[in-house]
Amino acid sequence: MTVADLPTHQSVPAGLASVTRLRQLRRQPAPRQKPVARLLYHGNKHADLYRIDDAELLPPLNARQRAAVVAQEDAHLCGECGRYDIDALPALPSGGRRCVPCGRIRRILQLLEARPGWRDHARQWAEHVLADPTAVLFKVRTVAVRQPPTMTRKREAVVDVAILPISGIGEADYLLHPQEAPTRKRDLPPAGRPIVEVAAEITDRLVGRRLVAWQESEAWHLATDLRDAATGYGKGRTDTIWSQPGSSHQLLRVPEHRTLRKQYSDWVGQIAPNSSDHAAVQQPVMPGQPIDQVHWMLRVLRRMAEAAV
Repeated sequence: MTVADLPTHQSVPAGLASVTRLRQLRRQPAPRQKPVARLLYHGNKHADLYRIDDAELLPPLNARQRAAVVAQEDAHLCGECGRYDIDALPALPSGGRRCVPCGRIRRILQLLEARPGWRDHARQWAEHVLADPTAVLFKVRTVAVRQPPTMTRKREAVVDVAILPISGIGEADYLLHPQEAPTRKRDLPPAGRPIVEVAAEITDRLVGRRLVAWQESEAWHLATDLRDAATGYGKGRTDTIWSQPGSSHQLLRVPEHRTLRKQYSDWVGQIAPNSSDHAAVQQPVMPGQPIDQVHWMLRVLRRMAEAAV
């Protein structure tokens, strides 16, 4: 009987094993032992199957080999729940190994222990922001744009910027037309102005201020668009607001841990179970337009500062 004439199985029948499985059982095919069947796996691959009873035993392991086998098995075993993982688990600094589900549970328990201090910290942060006369709230709306030839990562552009001082007086709402062509023209505001015409005015309102954004990506989009409008995509212009002292890209960046979204999450006390850190898993419903959203953000700040811990 040739190999092609052997019966083919989708799963391994009882009493048969492949060469790999025989090695795990500390056996190997005996001399002149022939396969009695074939295993079809991965759709088009085959493995020869041998009778386990006819296979010969391998020589016993010495002490060093047994220790290596035990160590290899322990690398797949969770020390907390005893679960065996098909992949080797990372070693912990304190020793032992922990599977992903146990790591998430431990992280959530740690966050629950620390949660009582989150609300107080967020309240103090809101008080400091409200007491800072240089603080400015801003919110942006972006649209998808076509890929500019001089840039490789930009996918969105700002078309609406709402700025509100922390005093609640002197709001500004800029409707913009970006330098890049939008993927859909109807996304552009009808009364928008080219961003190159108002970039200096917007930058002057923000540079040197304590910026409070809802999330980090908004600050990144706005800073990138203002920089590009001032420098002409880095074409060497020096007579721009961006090249003047105190008007650098870095001054318009808002660290993620200072965003209102992060502080609001701490104040609410929400935990994202699949995250390594607490996050704003409960997203509030904001008004539709950025100018309404900055006023909503100011009301949220005041509510956070006035709430009792």
